[in-house]
Amino acid sequence: MTEHTPTRRTVLGTAAGTLTALAGCTSSTQPGSSGDPFQDVAVNEATVVVSLAPENQAERVNLIDPKGERVGSSKVVSGETRLEFDLGMTYTPGEFDVVAEPTGETSIEIQPDVEIQEVGVGANHLDRIPDALGSMKEEEALVVVENKGNGPVSIRDLIFSGDVPNPTDSIRDSENRSGIFDTQDEKGEASDITLFGGDQETLFSTTIPFSFEGSGRDCEPTPYSAEFTTSLATSIDGKSVESEFKIRYSGAQEYDGCSVTVEGPIK
Repeated sequence: MTEHTPTRRTVLGTAAGTLTALAGCTSSTQPGSSGDPFQDVAVNEATVVVSLAPENQAERVNLIDPKGERVGSSKVVSGETRLEFDLGMTYTPGEFDVVAEPTGETSIEIQPDVEIQEVGVGANHLDRIPDALGSMKEEEALVVVENKGNGPVSIRDLIFSGDVPNPTDSIRDSENRSGIFDTQDEKGEASDITLFGGDQETLFSTTIPFSFEGSGRDCEPTPYSAEFTTSLATSIDGKSVESEFKIRYSGAQEYDGCSVTVEGPIK
């Protein structure tokens, strides 16, 4: 006989059918309400933590993703009040149902929210650039990113496009490069960077977007300003995050003689 993995519909339907036979119970509860088997449901890094009430009568707890697929299931041992479910980095964001059989259910919204907060030119932030980046620190970039959501996410493919001296769009087509310096080993590139909910990280480029030896903008005799885009790929549904910044070039006769500053992001 083929074993079928319960979906959101079948698990919720089974729970609802059982609950109908129990007078005074409801099929949907909020943590902390009277008769609720749950005390709390929260995300801790890449784990969904379910805290059960000490007097709970749950026999099994299921975690159901927004697509209706069961991503975790755990039998409740007598007296057990804490269960953990691994979420991973490639989940579907949205509303997850937590179903306690046969006593009730609740839900939790799980979403990452990555924002690029700052981009800096290495020459203007030498005290913040790791020495391990070597002699090209002035042409490299630092990028501050923050995950304002509660869902974990991994990021890669740090790209600078538009009116920078040296656009780095080629990173997008490379399977072996992320464009992000590995600050743990202090050499080479990190395959990706993990951001848990509430995390803020400063990334450093392994490319040199502010080098005038690139194929982008050169200095001009008079000062001018332009715009460029910084983007990152994420592990969630292949979506990317990007922000626009203003870049200002001081005037210079030589193609590489001007200084560069960045402002933004542009809202």
